[in-house]
Amino acid sequence: AHIDASCRAHGRGRSIINIFGQKGYGGKMKITVCIGSSCHIKGSRHIVERIQQLIAENNLKDEVCLGGAFCMGKCVEGVCVTVDGALHSVHKDTVDDFFNKEVISKFR
Repeated sequence: AHIDASCRAHGRGRSIINIFGQKGYGGKMKITVCIGSSCHIKGSRHIVERIQQLIAENNLKDEVCLGGAFCMGKCVEGVCVTVDGALHSVHKDTVDDFFNKEVISKFR
């Protein structure tokens, strides 16, 4: 995944890196995936790649801003993912259902 470190926002004192390289969120839905060590071990790379695919497949690149954060502090279960600030726990086998419920449903 291409990561544009020049586009940053701050949440909980940690950098959020915009993966698509937009220069701002501008009203877009903001999805943030934890890429810290614990979530990385749990498969955050796969989740980021799959969400990127789902955004492209659903023509949502202009509607959704996908980013990463180094720790969200809630890594007990699956990979931490926020959608507009709402925290979710996502696993490799639940990412499609998560995307349909939390992202696609907001645009239909």
